[in-house]
Amino acid sequence: MIPNIFARTNMTESHSNNSIFFKEYKKKRPRVRNSRSNNPSTRISIKLSVNRWRAKNPLKLAAHTYIKNFIYRKGIRPEKCAINNESCCKAIDAHHSDYSKLHEITWLCRKHHKAWHRVFLAEGE
Repeated sequence: MIPNIFARTNMTESHSNNSIFFKEYKKKRPRVRNSRSNNPSTRISIKLSVNRWRAKNPLKLAAHTYIKNFIYRKGIRPEKCAINNESCCKAIDAHHSDYSKLHEITWLCRKHHKAWHRVFLAEGE
């Protein structure tokens, strides 16, 4: 019996055991991009949507840009969550309680960042 190397249950094991097969498979496989991204009207629509968001949220845009530049220039990205001072998960997000204060950043893991927004946005902040 031939093992099903495409079975979802052992995908990682299959890739490591059959790495040569998968490399060849990926080379032969046709590259198909998302049809929506190839559609010019969709690209224009996305661009307009992004530009509208930027116009409506200049403080958020400034905060996002500040964080992006901070990480790029300093090469610093904390690995620990501010809530319990340990690595809860891999993704650490920068959180601004007040977008006008760019330098006041709280570094939260993705789990605690989402929880923070659920709690405080529900209260109406």
